[in-house]
Amino acid sequence: MARPSARVVIGSLEDAAGHRARAAEAWAAAVRAQRARDAVEVPGLSPAAWRALEGVARARGAAERRKRPGEDWHTAEARRDALVTAAWQRGRRGRVGEEIDRFLSRALDRLGEEGMRAALRAAPGGHPVEVPGTKPEQRADLVRLARGIALGREGRTRHEAHRWRMAERGRECVAERERAASRQRLGLPPEKPRREQQHQQRQGRGMRM
Repeated sequence: MARPSARVVIGSLEDAAGHRARAAEAWAAAVRAQRARDAVEVPGLSPAAWRALEGVARARGAAERRKRPGEDWHTAEARRDALVTAAWQRGRRGRVGEEIDRFLSRALDRLGEEGMRAALRAAPGGHPVEVPGTKPEQRADLVRLARGIALGREGRTRHEAHRWRMAERGRECVAERERAASRQRLGLPPEKPRREQQHQQRQGRGMRM
């Protein structure tokens, strides 16, 4: 009976050694990745690029001021996406768009996705994003870094949302025309526009709540 016990002990020791080796490899990989990120330099933004990003903030504020009492969330979001998209596209003219894209790409390389999310959390309160290897006197630069990341991602995200919404609306218009033509051939009365139906459905859900 002693031999099986010995085999169990040896196997357990080998498992523990394997766990330690894998942990050491993971730690070393994390250190190498952090060193690689620390070596990345995030370029500063020109005054033109900052004007483009601040235009996103102004467009968001304009959308908030236009919100009407009782307005449903979908309508407010569509307006916000449209206004921010207009400002985003207008501000990115020339080579400014390339500059902002390069800034966001290098920021991602430097911070990683978790660091980018931290920047999004820090920016609304005017707080700096935490970046390993920086000094206390760099706080103002880190505040601007967080704000630049937040506005850049907001502009990009709302632009993508607006493009998706416009494409979806185009598909709905085509489908409505096809349904209208089919109903006309069958001698049926025209149906209500799709957006009116959706609005009534949203109002109905709100009333049931």
